Amino acid sequence: MLNCKLISLIDSTKSCAYFTPFSFIHFLSGMSLNLGIRFLFPKLRYKFYLSLAIHTIYEFKDMTYTYILKKRDYHKDNTFANCIGDTISFIFGYYIANKLNYNKKVFGSCLVTYILFAIIFYYFKLG
Repeated sequence: MLNCKLISLIDSTKSCAYFTPFSFIHFLSGMSLNLGIRFLFPKLRYKFYLSLAIHTIYEFKDMTYTYILKKRDYHKDNTFANCIGDTISFIFGYYIANKLNYNKKVFGSCLVTYILFAIIFYYFKLG
């Protein structure tokens, strides 16, 4: 893990990177999840911990594909270093969303942006 790049276009077990273009998707997912949980559960006390748990389950799925099931392809070859970078990106997105004045337009815009970028990144294999 010490030989991993900080930023790269791809992350794989052969060439690991902390941050890839998909880190931006994790940033947007942090924003979207924050705003979505604020909308759906406004009185929930531990919104951050719930969001982080959901994201961690997603990252655990990535680790399971890469290291346990060894089902590696372009979108399922993630390293532990990349999980750390994706989680940092997620937390940063969550934090930025906390600073926004919440309303349905902000949530809708963030969600649409997240979906569009996810489709574009997946289709063009950016990350």
